[in-house]
Amino acid sequence: MEIIVRLGFAVVLLIVTLYVALGFMAVPLMILRKTGVMRVVRWLVRKFWQALVGLLRLPIRIFNSRRRARPRRALPLGRAIVRLFK
Repeated sequence: MEIIVRLGFAVVLLIVTLYVALGFMAVPLMILRKTGVMRVVRWLVRKFWQALVGLLRLPIRIFNSRRRARPRRALPLGRAIVRLFK
């Protein structure tokens, strides 16, 4: 029972600390948002995430390409020309 009380106290203390920290960070975040820094940071985070996902998918693509070769498909226009001159 004592462990649950301590855990509850720790959770409440963590929530209060985060609330106070967000209160102190409100003004600097507002300044960053107005100057456009937040947009650049968001763009950088997106590009970094896309690069990370691409790196993680690369072994899967390599493994799939070695397993079977995909046949080349003719263009629809090419098929139409072949039909005309049959």
